[in-house]
Order: sequence, then structure tokens, then C-alpha cells
Amino acid sequence: MAERNLEHRIAAENKQLDHSIKSEAKLISTETFLSDLGLISGFIISIFGLSGAIYLGVKDKPVASTIMSRGTLAGLVSVFVSGQSMGRKQSKNDNNLTKNEES
Repeated sequence: MAERNLEHRIAAENKQLDHSIKSEAKLISTETFLSDLGLISGFIISIFGLSGAIYLGVKDKPVASTIMSRGTLAGLVSVFVSGQSMGRKQSKNDNNLTKNEES
């Protein structure tokens, strides 16, 4: 009876492990997709912003061109910096979780 109970429990553990692996793989896939989507969106927005600045420069509007290009570049830098700081915070949280699991 004890062997049968043990076999049943091992089978349930394996099933749960498989489910956890699939769930984590799906989560990582989704996060990667969203990250890539954010990069593509940022690229498109920056291209439009810089294209507009170049257009204004060609049309003899140097002040507007400068303001638009600086605004676009400032926005890109601020998003990059905030993304880096969020990544560091996430990395620290992941390290803390790993340390807690090992304890």
C-alpha cells in the first residue's frame, strides 16, 4: 500500500513539475515578446520624431527642428534609463528570491 501511495505521489509531483515548466516557458515567451514589441515601438516613434525634425530643418524652421529633435532624443534617453533601472530592480528581486529558496 505504501509503495502504491508513493508511486501516486511521485506521478503527481512529476505532473506538477511539467505544468510549472510549461507555465514558466510561456511567461518567459510573453515577456520576451513584450520586450521586443517595446523596442520596435520605440524605434518607430524615434524614427517619426527625428524625421519630423529633419523635415522642419529642411523647411527652414531651425528652432522647431531643434526642439523636436531634442525632445525626441530626451524621451528616448529617459525611457532607456528608466528601463535599465527597472531591470536592475528586477534582477535584485530575482537574486533575493533565489537566495531565499536556497535557504
